[in-house]
Amino acid sequence: MRGGHLSVSSLSALLRLPSLRRFSLSNAIWSYSASSWDCPDSASAVEDLRFSQCFFDSKIIARFISSCKALKTLEYSYDSSLWEPLQLTSQNHGTWAEHSWSTIGDALQGHRDSLETLNLEDYTDPDIVEIMYPDGIDYGRLGSLREFSQLHLISAPLSAYTSAGSASSALNPYSPKVLPDSLPNGICAVCINISSKEFPGHGPWADDAISLGAINDAVLAKAFPELVEVSLYVDEDVDIKQFQLTVPARELKKKGIDVWVWWGRENISVDELELDEENVSVDQS
Repeated sequence: MRGGHLSVSSLSALLRLPSLRRFSLSNAIWSYSASSWDCPDSASAVEDLRFSQCFFDSKIIARFISSCKALKTLEYSYDSSLWEPLQLTSQNHGTWAEHSWSTIGDALQGHRDSLETLNLEDYTDPDIVEIMYPDGIDYGRLGSLREFSQLHLISAPLSAYTSAGSASSALNPYSPKVLPDSLPNGICAVCINISSKEFPGHGPWADDAISLGAINDAVLAKAFPELVEVSLYVDEDVDIKQFQLTVPARELKKKGIDVWVWWGRENISVDELELDEENVSVDQS
């Protein structure tokens, strides 16, 4: 369903339909809190929530999540392309929708025994984010998902785990080493999205143990026995050669885990990564 000009309050009433199991919304914007909400917490039978190309205040997403009794799937793409700062006739379209991984994560805690798939995306323009928050913005963290017993598939930006949700150098970078502590032991597949927004000052992590290395260390420590696939999606404007991904990628493959690395639209093989990293080492020497 396309959002159009429907109000969030009217949409919330749909959640109370007893036969509704999947709720999907696309191309919608709601940048401030709802004046009313017509579905109490845990009153909806919806198991599958999907928000595609939506620009919502995170408190609204949290209301949808909390309204569900036993959520199995959540997909949300936070997309600023719908924002119209010069829109004078619509306060909704002209207002920036505040975002918080912490708010979404807190709401998800009510579904520790049911959530199976979590797919979160941040499609905000990093240059606009820097203009909107010149002093930096911290989106907070999803929090630990370790107790989510049914959660097997996770796709999310690195900042959702590590809280580096800004391109501002005013914020301290957070180490991706915390990533494994956020994942459930029964995870089967994890996808990590890395954009220039993940790097304060648009520079690489000060800690060279990027997320793939942290996951590899956890696997070597016999965590994640069901893990079969790790994917990294890196924006093409990020210097992937600085990450030193070759060693952890090869180690994970030895453990029978598929590793996929995408740089923009290009799939990068481990051999290509190794060649690029060798060239970086030569240049630095």
